[in-house]
Amino acid sequence: MELNFCFRLILYQQQDTINWQLKYICKSNKIQNFVLDMKRIWVTKVTV
Repeated sequence: MELNFCFRLILYQQQDTINWQLKYICKSNKIQNFVLDMKRIWVTKVTV
């Protein structure tokens, strides 16, 4: 549940705010590794 929510939250962020949002999510949910992986996937999808 938390992971899905986290992923959705990241996807809905604008590109210029994603870094700040990721830090906030990491601290609140303590899933740094997962969030960083999702960031890479998100950035890859955006640039393609």
